[in-house]
Amino acid sequence: MRDGFIAAYLEQAPATRPRLKIYDVAAESVGSAYTQAITEGAGFVVGPLTKEDVAAVVPLSDGRTPVLALNFLGESVSPPHNFYQFSLLPRMRRAWSRGA
Repeated sequence: MRDGFIAAYLEQAPATRPRLKIYDVAAESVGSAYTQAITEGAGFVVGPLTKEDVAAVVPLSDGRTPVLALNFLGESVSPPHNFYQFSLLPRMRRAWSRGA
């Protein structure tokens, strides 16, 4: 997922690319990474990837900075304003992980 995102980013002309910063959520909690990104002035947040991490970001999101979560919240949770969800279907993820 990250590699595809970066490849699309690099396809843009350097003068028009937004500033991109990647946070390692294996090294810190997703909540901590999200808070740090907002504190550092992120204008748009892409991620997190797991359902659990997506759910952890929801209470931190106040709607001022748009978020594109790479998974879906459970049906019992309403996303906040400017919180968008995108996920590959499970079959697609399995095929992708097998190199199909």
